[in-house]
Amino acid sequence: MVATDYKIISDPNRAAANPTPVADLGGVGTVTRRDGTGWNTFELQAAYTPVAGDWGGGKHALLMGLHRNQYTLSNLVNNASDWRNAETTLNQNYQGQDGHHRRLCAGRVAPAPGIDADRRIAL
Repeated sequence: MVATDYKIISDPNRAAANPTPVADLGGVGTVTRRDGTGWNTFELQAAYTPVAGDWGGGKHALLMGLHRNQYTLSNLVNNASDWRNAETTLNQNYQGQDGHHRRLCAGRVAPAPGIDADRRIAL
């Protein structure tokens, strides 16, 4: 089993509208916040290895698994009357989510003596 979770807690990016050295004194600009952007994943796998005398006579192997991957984008761009410390109104807002979910069941079977067959099924 594998599980991960990554999230940006606080990430303000302040940008002045004026070049230095004027910007060093403050002035208008923007502040981009990526707070909440991040991803998480989850993976679970189980395997059965055949042995002589088992339910399949040692001929069948099984692999099963689950996978989940989720990405969240959250970017707010605010106007700033002073780019160093005074956010005012919303300028732009980027939001989005993308997720992938997969299931897997695979097996190796011997349906008749002397014949091998691979069976893989994506669910």
